[in-house]
Amino acid sequence: MVPVEGENVWGVVYEIKDANDVENLDRREGVYSGAYVRKNSERVLPRDTPKQSITVSTYFAVPQDNPPRPSAAYMALIVNGAKFWNLPAEYVAQLEQIVTAE
Repeated sequence: MVPVEGENVWGVVYEIKDANDVENLDRREGVYSGAYVRKNSERVLPRDTPKQSITVSTYFAVPQDNPPRPSAAYMALIVNGAKFWNLPAEYVAQLEQIVTAE
């Protein structure tokens, strides 16, 4: 994510139980290359859930003068996931407008 005043980001929360999976995800998302930073935050859950809140991790892009464009394959994965999880159509449309490297 890149913070933008007044904008929203939709997503899905996955439970990760194995520390090796967190390390692999950090590597895949570019934490070790300095392209992204993982930040943890507390999120309130809906009232009908047994827990009141959970800690989630989110990846934020490190500001760059000329950041690389995402690959078409990566964006297809993101868009297909957004559709699969029934995220708002307006948000999916925004994702589909992102210019890719290919």
